[in-house]
Amino acid sequence: MKVRWQNAAKEELIHVAEWYEDRQAGLGQEFLDEVDHLVEMLHQNVERFPRYEATPIRRDVRRASLKRFPHQVLFELTANQVWFVAIAHPSRRPQYWTKRLTSPLPSDDLE
Repeated sequence: MKVRWQNAAKEELIHVAEWYEDRQAGLGQEFLDEVDHLVEMLHQNVERFPRYEATPIRRDVRRASLKRFPHQVLFELTANQVWFVAIAHPSRRPQYWTKRLTSPLPSDDLE
């Protein structure tokens, strides 16, 4: 299964990593390493992650909580791809990212 990132999710990933790095040297890389580990787990069994039932439209959106960091990775399953939609803090701006689901998945986003 191919893994792809929406541009906004990729920007959030970088922003959060930089935020952690500003707090403590090396912490941003540890955050990125944990996200990389999550991507590896997706390749093993994407169905293990629960559906995010609160999405306003019918799409197969799932979430994975990071172990060490208070963030969730939200992704959408399509026929043969995983699209990362957001790197979100569950207590801040709940469901802000759902507006990203209102349009068809972009075909030109970066991997």
